Amino acid sequence: MRKIPLTIKRFEPKYLNEILEIERESFKYPYDKSIFLSLYRIHPDGFIIALYDSRVVGYIIAIPWGFKGKIMSIAVRREFRRKGIGRMLMEEAIKHLANLGFKEIDLEVRVSNIEAIKLYEKLGFKIIDRIKCYYPDGEDAYVMELKL
Repeated sequence: MRKIPLTIKRFEPKYLNEILEIERESFKYPYDKSIFLSLYRIHPDGFIIALYDSRVVGYIIAIPWGFKGKIMSIAVRREFRRKGIGRMLMEEAIKHLANLGFKEIDLEVRVSNIEAIKLYEKLGFKIIDRIKCYYPDGEDAYVMELKL
């Protein structure tokens, strides 16, 4: 894993088109613009991006969800994967949610997304449930939880 010089900062709407590009290349059923803007309005401090030079190469959205923190979405540009960016974004989101006082953080992940599951497990997340037919194509999701 080769580290690259990054800037981690809070999302601003001027970055939305780059976020949408990453979303489309990363997910079979990408979120649309309105979902990102809604999540940004709900909790702007939890929408974090990674910049390489001035280009957005990854993002994460972490929000309060009842009594827990919730990772809503994370993605890294294909050509920047396996360089520690996803881990860096996850660590930043975990720190943010911990600073808000949350003791647990949840996320959902496709059961077939082995690479992401391994990353989450390295960060301390554990599989606590399986949701049948969670995704529009019928694939199940694991619910993973981190106890802080």
